[in-house]
Amino acid sequence: MKTNFLATFMIVVGASILVATSLVYLYKNFRSPQVLTESDYSDPNSTSPVKIVINDVGINVPVKVARNYQFSDNEAIFIRSTQNIGTGNSVIYAHNWDGLFGRLQKVKIGDNIAVHLANGKKVNYQISQIHTVPAETVNILKATPDSRLTLFTCTGFFDKDRLVVVAREI
Repeated sequence: MKTNFLATFMIVVGASILVATSLVYLYKNFRSPQVLTESDYSDPNSTSPVKIVINDVGINVPVKVARNYQFSDNEAIFIRSTQNIGTGNSVIYAHNWDGLFGRLQKVKIGDNIAVHLANGKKVNYQISQIHTVPAETVNILKATPDSRLTLFTCTGFFDKDRLVVVAREI
């Protein structure tokens, strides 16, 4: 009798955990669309990125410069507080969705990335590192002396991790 009660209790607790995590996932991923307004953007200079292209996996996404750590349903975000494109560690992130960085998981070391700038120029990079880190990892945002591009998006069970792609300027 005691064993049956314990088994039933464990099943109920397990089912409750599954339902709760499913509700959290649904809330995080299917809430109303996020739209950044013009006041959310900042274009500090003409070298701001406007588009990122990774032909090898079919990524061609507009990029906006954001003042704060925000998300957009329609474009990737260049973190203004990181280094400018071509001068150090420039960081761009987006949702792990089709039309944004959903195909980022398919890139390979050696693939090329083109970042188009507002002034019409293009900066080319080649992927040198691909790794996964916990969501709270912040060292991917640190300044570097070399010109690199760091891309990241959510990955893992309930998006608990970040897929990080680092590319060096070529």
